[in-house]
Amino acid sequence: MPLAFSIYYTETEKKLLEDICEKKDVPFSALEQLIEEEADFHGMGRRKGLFPAIRRIVEKATEERIRKV
Repeated sequence: MPLAFSIYYTETEKKLLEDICEKKDVPFSALEQLIEEEADFHGMGRRKGLFPAIRRIVEKATEERIRKV
């Protein structure tokens, strides 16, 4: 589990997010990565690079889902 995720969310919240991800067919690992990436940029006045990082995570998750099909 990424560090930021474990800092911000309890085990109960993690389980709830896992359940929601499963119901919505969203890879939980992608959600963890997105939360971690946002945490890395948190507090920065100018969060340059955040959107490209989000794009990379979404593209990677999409590619992984396509390979599974």
